[in-house]
Amino acid sequence: MRYMDNQNSTAGLLRDVNLYIVFSVTLIAIMGVSSITPAFPLITRELGISAEQIGLLITAFTLPGVVLTLLLGVLADHIGRKRILIPALFLFALSGAACGLIRERFAGSPLTIGLVMSAMSLTTAVIASQVGRISLYISEKHLLKIGFALYACAMAGFLWTPKLILILISIVTFGLGHGVLIPSVQTLMTRAAPLQFRAGVLSLNGMILRLGQTIAPLIMSFVFSIYHINGVLTAGGVFAFIVFLLCLYFWR
Repeated sequence: MRYMDNQNSTAGLLRDVNLYIVFSVTLIAIMGVSSITPAFPLITRELGISAEQIGLLITAFTLPGVVLTLLLGVLADHIGRKRILIPALFLFALSGAACGLIRERFAGSPLTIGLVMSAMSLTTAVIASQVGRISLYISEKHLLKIGFALYACAMAGFLWTPKLILILISIVTFGLGHGVLIPSVQTLMTRAAPLQFRAGVLSLNGMILRLGQTIAPLIMSFVFSIYHINGVLTAGGVFAFIVFLLCLYFWR
């Protein structure tokens, strides 16, 4: 009986137009960094900046989110989510259009990088769509452990795989971890947050995410300047493994 109720609830949700609006907004938000990342090698060459400095582009993009996410989340709880969301989308579109008016200086398209990143994103999307079913058999806390373990394995794979096809396998492994991890975190946060404070709690999670996206390029740029790309991959793998051990310790 409960299974039938869940099926009916899911079917009703899939017919809700608001669900697809939320999906579209999420897609737009993710495009902020992902859409320009494949062009980073060309940007460094055309603008005459170092690989360490390119990380500042991501920092500049994510820094306002660190400052504003929590504030806007709390404000959304008081005045309504749509009143915050619609002006934010308009500002995002206006900024993107302004960037499009800049004269194009890049002659080539970094197709290979884009395809490799697309493989990760596709893997993430497929796995994330199945996390709801997977969580019926494996708890979200255990899924977090699996996600960080996959992160660490992917970073190790990058260190030992000079060939493109092996790098692609590591990318897919990273995508598997990402697809397991993100929905599990969001589920745990939503479950823990009371409905009347949910936007504020989730915005706090978003602020922490933006903080990581802001600080990480600075740290990894410093690591890159000393130990080059292998140092960056090693640092990422070690951090993922440490978080995996912490999850094992606190969620036995």
